[in-house]
Amino acid sequence: MNQPFTPRKTRGAIGVIVLGILAIAAVIAAIAFYNQAGTSRTRLGETETQLQAARDQSAKLQTQLEEAKTSSANLQKQLEETKVGSSQFETQLSEAKASAAQIRQQLEEAQGGSTKLQKDFEEATAASERYQAEVTQAQTQAAQLRRELDDAKANANQMQQQAEAMKAQLADANAKLQAVQAQLAEQAAAKTRKR
Repeated sequence: MNQPFTPRKTRGAIGVIVLGILAIAAVIAAIAFYNQAGTSRTRLGETETQLQAARDQSAKLQTQLEEAKTSSANLQKQLEETKVGSSQFETQLSEAKASAAQIRQQLEEAQGGSTKLQKDFEEATAASERYQAEVTQAQTQAAQLRRELDDAKANANQMQQQAEAMKAQLADANAKLQAVQAQLAEQAAAKTRKR
């Protein structure tokens, strides 16, 4: 026959159940801890990997920072040189503007002088044309006077020849007159002797 449960037996069974539950909880806790530890180890490995990557990235960034500092220094130096060059360029630009203004003024003066020279040249050309016309007219008149002089010379020679001929005729007539006068004188003398 079965013995009835006693309080002591009941407490023992409850203790066993509690111990079983505790054992199960311990196993579950151990499994959870193991899983958590594995997860932690995985996370730790990932963290170390990420940390190394961060260190590499930091070193890379440090290198880039140094390069950026060097580049910034070079850019600053170039900027200073550019400022100096810009100042020199501004000075040269101002000088070029002043020179251009002076050249423009000289050009305007030259254009004014050129206009005056053009006017003087036109006046000189007109005067030269008038002088040439006067020279041509004078040459024409000189040629006409030369022809008239040649004609006058020819007339003078002809008149000289006529005068020479008239002198010869006059001398002949004078000789004849003297001969007649001599003959008349002889005749008068002969008449006088006859008386």
